[in-house]
Amino acid sequence: MPRRRVIALLINSAGLRDDYQGHLCRGVDQACAERDIDLWVYAARIDWVMAAGAQLEVFRLLSSRRVDGVIMAAGCIAAAHSVNSLLTDVKTRLGVPLCVVGQTC
Repeated sequence: MPRRRVIALLINSAGLRDDYQGHLCRGVDQACAERDIDLWVYAARIDWVMAAGAQLEVFRLLSSRRVDGVIMAAGCIAAAHSVNSLLTDVKTRLGVPLCVVGQTC
């Protein structure tokens, strides 16, 4: 049996509230449901505290064997390294389609 298609949505930890990211998450969830695609949400910290190791491990869970595409709310993610570094890492390591909201890549 083939594995279901999966889209990963990268937001910050406040993204489940009823704000910009909450609306983005619900819209992506609805679009995925209409297309029979699973949505996995990966939440990063919203501040720059030094939880770098643990936070980056969340993003390292992304794998082309697990996800078929990535949507990143880049303007909202704070990471231990720059968002550009995170974008480069996701693009080169995964090799799956990437949609970036709030920043060009």
